[in-house]
Amino acid sequence: MTGLCAQADPGGALTQRACDRSVGQTWILLPAGGNMRIRNAGTGRCLGTGGSTTDGAPVVQEDCANGSKDQVWTLCDGGLLVNTASNLVLGLKHWPKADHSGSGDQLTKSQNYYDS
Repeated sequence: MTGLCAQADPGGALTQRACDRSVGQTWILLPAGGNMRIRNAGTGRCLGTGGSTTDGAPVVQEDCANGSKDQVWTLCDGGLLVNTASNLVLGLKHWPKADHSGSGDQLTKSQNYYDS
């Protein structure tokens, strides 16, 4: 884990940032048939895949839609979040290269948490 927080900006990409307790870093878990949707308190939008099942594709903010399977996530052991449509893990685009002290690394989907 990086010790940083997931940040959602209106209309922007999802990134990791230093934790500051802002509404852009506040997430609401909504029940979704034994899994969950993850809505940002600041933007009111949900984490989704944009319909992509491609490894390394960015995770995006989408209007929350109950019928959208790409917005459904499973919380697994160790705190990993797996997208049910793509079966990919929520992770960082540059995890292997990240120094974990900076911010701005984009959230993506990967085959495993460390993208290795």
